[in-house]
Amino acid sequence: MFLDKKDTDSQYFFIRCFVEQVQDRVERWDDARLLLTALDIPVSNGWEATFRKLNSQYEEGRLKVFQYSKSKLTKILDELNLSSDKAVSVYSIPDQDTAQKIANHLFKNHTLESRFAELYPFKVIKDELDGIDYEPYYCGQTEIDGVYYFPIGIKRDYNERIKLNISEFEEVDRVRLEGYDKIIASKTEVAQFIDIISVNIPACRLEIRIDNASKTSRDDIENARDIIESLLRAQIRELDKNIETPRINMFPIINSLYNSDTGRICELAFECPNDSLHYQHLRKQDQDIRSEPFHDGGKKAVESVDAFRLAVEWEITFGDRDRKIEALFPGTRRMMRQANPDLSYLIVNRHINASEINLTIDRVLQHGHPE
Repeated sequence: MFLDKKDTDSQYFFIRCFVEQVQDRVERWDDARLLLTALDIPVSNGWEATFRKLNSQYEEGRLKVFQYSKSKLTKILDELNLSSDKAVSVYSIPDQDTAQKIANHLFKNHTLESRFAELYPFKVIKDELDGIDYEPYYCGQTEIDGVYYFPIGIKRDYNERIKLNISEFEEVDRVRLEGYDKIIASKTEVAQFIDIISVNIPACRLEIRIDNASKTSRDDIENARDIIESLLRAQIRELDKNIETPRINMFPIINSLYNSDTGRICELAFECPNDSLHYQHLRKQDQDIRSEPFHDGGKKAVESVDAFRLAVEWEITFGDRDRKIEALFPGTRRMMRQANPDLSYLIVNRHINASEINLTIDRVLQHGHPE
């Protein structure tokens, strides 16, 4: 079959859009590089160099654009939407029959008429957002291994924060800022986010996954979650007003994970019996805080610690390479000192498909959630 330049340009445009969307979703370059390499998409040192290489190979005729399946790339992007950088709230469902009824009922009367749904799993370009309101829009349904996923496209404002390099300031400003550890600039931006409702039939649980979690404040995460939860609970009431789906409190899981041998603790904040506050992180080293000599010795000296913030990571295999995935429990000291501490979500980082995020949530609930 003869393919003209228009066909070839269209296919290349799709591939480039896919890579841009991967850049938008995958938090770390080394994870994105691993994913793109597995797909045989040309990569270089960082995003800018990768796009230059992609363009030059296409212009020189060395990029065989039709070796890439649109359906395969679309599926990968869909799974990135389900898993990447999410704040996850978890709710119990009484039994599998009830879970299946909920999955069958959700959004059955909703149509796919929004711009978000039209482009899914791609996001709209920023210029289009001006004509879109702030309401949540149903974008379809995916089922993988007994778990039903319902992506929700929504427009939200968010606060973008960057650290400024003081050495680049004028001398008069450097003098005024002397003594400050860091200078942060912030601005309000608007973007499309893809939140997820999932119904896990085998595990009898609901999840609400709020997008862009690592760059979103606690209040904004909880406000976004409340919007999706209200939408979800309204549909469950339509099905049966007597169905109860209580949210699981993540706070007790923190100490349970700390006192277990699961994963590698790479971040920890805790209080000692003398009210002293300690914060440790070892993300750049392959060492578990629990077994680090200074921490272990200090723990023995005070006999016990009360952890209120914790990150745990696991090493998994992706293709023929090892990579790391992480779960963060962002509790606070103030939260810990309440009569009944309640943490409504955990943050999952560096996940790039549905099986990875489900594995992480299974693990933390298994090791920490009281039966």
